[in-house]
Amino acid sequence: MDELSSEQLETIEAVNFTEVLQEALDEDQINYKKVTFILEKLSALENDELIDIVLANLECLYPVAHAVNAFFREFEHLPAKQKKKIADSLLKPILPDRRYRAPEYYAIWILDLFAHHAAWNHASQLLHIFRDTQSQTIKRYAALAIGNCGSRSEALVFKEHIAAATSLTRTAILIGSAKLARDERTHWRRSLTLSDPLEKAIP
Repeated sequence: MDELSSEQLETIEAVNFTEVLQEALDEDQINYKKVTFILEKLSALENDELIDIVLANLECLYPVAHAVNAFFREFEHLPAKQKKKIADSLLKPILPDRRYRAPEYYAIWILDLFAHHAAWNHASQLLHIFRDTQSQTIKRYAALAIGNCGSRSEALVFKEHIAAATSLTRTAILIGSAKLARDERTHWRRSLTLSDPLEKAIP
């Protein structure tokens, strides 16, 4: 939005994007290009009026989870209570005990949000996802999210799972284990006898 003139910004701000987004989602075939543009490009306007529409239509938005990620990155400043409600809603579709879970693509992008923005918190739910998912990909992204949002108590679980983890998941676990106490982490890493150059390079 920085490249737009003040007149162009005024024109954009005059548009009722709540209505535009709802119309795009209500079409017989959802206009994902329009939805993505609104969420991804216009998120810089920090229009929190769109939040409820996004949360109410998450299942429809699975194919554009990357845009959902981009949209919520702009709302770290929200009150804690509102952020908790949003985080609960975003994580609910990927909790392991749900009968119908969101696709892996959605899980990756939502967990990526938590992996880069500690303000969203929810370490206990991230741990639940990490511990109980059967997907190594989701486990990997959950480990990175815990490394950002969690504490030592969550990171301790990594010790139980690293032996059965795939190579990329092992790397994510080692990165996420930064929440362990320094000496504790150093001793644990030595006990693993790491041989992979990438794993050895992780500080």
